[in-house]
Amino acid sequence: MRTVLDIAFDVTGQLVYFDAPEGRPSSVTLVEVFRWHSGDNGTAESALGTPTVETNPATTIDAASGYGQADPRVLNVAATTDMATDRRYLVTSADGAREWFDVLEIDSANSVTAKHPLHNAYATSDTVQSTRIQATISPTWVADETNLDDSAGPNPSYRVRWVYVVSGVTYVADSYFNLVRYVGAHGVRPQDVETTHPGWLDRLPTDHYRDQGRRLIDEAYRAVKLDLHAVWTDDAMVAHTEVIDDLTRWKALELGELARYMTSGQNGDSYTVAKTAYQTRFDSLARITNKIPIRDSTASATIKESLGLTRR
Repeated sequence: MRTVLDIAFDVTGQLVYFDAPEGRPSSVTLVEVFRWHSGDNGTAESALGTPTVETNPATTIDAASGYGQADPRVLNVAATTDMATDRRYLVTSADGAREWFDVLEIDSANSVTAKHPLHNAYATSDTVQSTRIQATISPTWVADETNLDDSAGPNPSYRVRWVYVVSGVTYVADSYFNLVRYVGAHGVRPQDVETTHPGWLDRLPTDHYRDQGRRLIDEAYRAVKLDLHAVWTDDAMVAHTEVIDDLTRWKALELGELARYMTSGQNGDSYTVAKTAYQTRFDSLARITNKIPIRDSTASATIKESLGLTRR
């Protein structure tokens, strides 16, 4: 899944990246950056360094793993170098069976445990790999205030065009990013949702127990951003972070009840109530009712900010 990256203004060493869905690329032949509204024939930005394929993980299975084993979530690997929890990687068998898995736990140098059981059986020498391609943002470009674009509204400011090769076939894909003064974020913690909605932590499905629903809250924040974009018609920015956190809490309740309904097989009454409650809250704050505090973004690039949801 592609998400829009927020790149912080005047911070060196930042990367843009794309996870190739076709498999691990053998090379990246081209990467270009364009303003969001520009086509491929437009003027490319001098924004990126030389693109590369992420070095690790690029390892192999060293003992029978996956389907048919005592714990079908465990992948026994030759190395765990640079593997990270919550990252998604690709495992491929010698006969071409493959699947993506999210890392739940890492036993250094021995194995990784996936969040969900593997659907296929894997044997020695099958591959476990990252498919990420990436490029470093130019330190000169990222420090140039003229690159802080406030014309895009809910659209991303910049588009990255990737050209890469997988198994001898050339592919072209896009990803997106914004250059912002401050990276947009929510301030909601699991206990905040619990305070607003007592019992939320206890009702979390098994998949979300380990992190107390933090990943679910992050997904709720992303959903709130998309919902707000649907009612924005210009480059307005939310000026009150409490609004963002409030909506994120209510959306987290909805998503938690949806996950519980889908995994438990219970009736969906609780989800319906939570969904209605979030929508009512959202409608009461929606910009079309002039209730969301809006920061004026029509001034020069020197004052562009990103507070809570805001992107500039």
